[in-house]
Amino acid sequence: MAKIFMKVTDRFRQLQSRERKLIILSIPLLALTTIVAILAPLIDQRASLSDELVALNTDMVWLVEQREVVQRLNSGCASRDIMDGSSREKLNKLSRRNQIRLESVTNSSGLIKVSFSGSDANRSLQMAHQIACSGFKIESFSLARLSSSELKGSMEVAVSES
Repeated sequence: MAKIFMKVTDRFRQLQSRERKLIILSIPLLALTTIVAILAPLIDQRASLSDELVALNTDMVWLVEQREVVQRLNSGCASRDIMDGSSREKLNKLSRRNQIRLESVTNSSGLIKVSFSGSDANRSLQMAHQIACSGFKIESFSLARLSSSELKGSMEVAVSES
């Protein structure tokens, strides 16, 4: 190591004075350039990560504000309270709300069999959706047209455990 240092100093002494001044002035510039070359990407990366953190925090705040909406989207049901009363009473209320006539409601081995009639298939499907959103699980559903103005349907529902 000492040999290399001696060769460099001998070579430096052989240079003219203006060359020595140029080298002496260029060493700090070279050091400064090296430091900037090392630090610039780190500073850029820090700024980028800082911007990303701000964006993610903004998204997190928005998600927290939208939590209720997201929970409703999970089930597809509007945020309505589940009605009080027995299963039969709930089914009666939902059929009346949708202008559907309940013909029979019977309990059989944990399933509730519901027969109904009406004039509008959309109301029947809307009633089935509301039943599913009211704490029931629809196991089967059928709907048939008896005449141009009369539909007959049946479904089997179970009380949902959730």
